[in-house]
Amino acid sequence: MITPLGVVLAFILIFWLVRHHIQISKNLPPGPKGLPILGNILQLTSTGPQLWILFDKMRTQYGPIMSLSLAGQNFVVLNTRATALELLGRRSANYSDRPASVVADILGQSTCLPFTKYGKQWQRMRRVGHAVLNAHAIAQYLPIQTDEAITVTHKLLTDQLSPLSVKINR
Repeated sequence: MITPLGVVLAFILIFWLVRHHIQISKNLPPGPKGLPILGNILQLTSTGPQLWILFDKMRTQYGPIMSLSLAGQNFVVLNTRATALELLGRRSANYSDRPASVVADILGQSTCLPFTKYGKQWQRMRRVGHAVLNAHAIAQYLPIQTDEAITVTHKLLTDQLSPLSVKINR
């Protein structure tokens, strides 16, 4: 049974969703119109695995930067190499940030590198991480990794509760 309160709540919800969608759309580059909930997902699934052909066709209509909505998630597509180099290379400081992570804040992990906002602290953390994890630096860890692999293998083979030792002893 439909109550007047239910109708009013449904109307308010629909109004809020439409208003929210319009506000987000104003800040995005132009792109093809999609269905209300699904967005452009049907357009992308009909083309098969070669999306770049569809994006190239859309580039002539919407330009080198366009936006798509896939089930409520907005995506920005950069259709030319020059645009990608300009935005992701030269202007990378403008676009290098991450969305806020509520889970990381709750767990107290917001200062870990994967969750840190782009800025001076992130740059320092990245520099330190790169210094100890680059291709030349990790070569010094090989002897330690080998020793640890031998230790773990030995413990697996000698532990009576290990499934490997049960199979070998039979």
